[in-house]
Amino acid sequence: MTNSILKTVILTGFAIVNIALFNVQGVFAGGEKWDPWSGFSWVTQASAYNSFFFSFSSTCTVRSDSSVGHNDIFDENATYEHETQVYTKAFADYDGYWSSNLPAAYYDTPFMDKIDNFTIGSAQASLLCGSAQYYTNLSLKKGKKKSATVRIKGQKGHRFPSGCTSTWCIFADATTKSLKKFTAPGGGRGSQGFRNNIP
Repeated sequence: MTNSILKTVILTGFAIVNIALFNVQGVFAGGEKWDPWSGFSWVTQASAYNSFFFSFSSTCTVRSDSSVGHNDIFDENATYEHETQVYTKAFADYDGYWSSNLPAAYYDTPFMDKIDNFTIGSAQASLLCGSAQYYTNLSLKKGKKKSATVRIKGQKGHRFPSGCTSTWCIFADATTKSLKKFTAPGGGRGSQGFRNNIP
């Protein structure tokens, strides 16, 4: 993790308690070209925060409202979700607030999930830029359990019908192995980061 990324995190005003860092060098994380390339995650009983980069080439420019252009990985109908999977339901619950700079961002419904899956996605993944730093942040409310296993995963999907960007119109096509696994409220760091895939 570079000093500039660390400064960005510190300047966000979040309490840095639990950090799981990843840095993939020279390969795609889960063997897919659409995997995030590098970034970091932390989860507490108050929030689930992720920041990440993709490595694919693109001709897009990033604006404050969205990304404009087209990358060479996702087609026009593709979606991407960045998942924070918490394997202890009593650790924390979603508290009603989320934010992200992903293009056409949406909060994914936990409908039928068997674990706490705190997920924000992009309904227009073709607008993702390889050079941009993206983030997802969800507020959580404290549960009764003090720790939980966390896995960070990526998911590629599609919209149906294609003009709909609601979470109810988005369907999964492929999910990565664990990009990072750690214990919250703890953290982990690995020099190979997302390469340390755990099924």
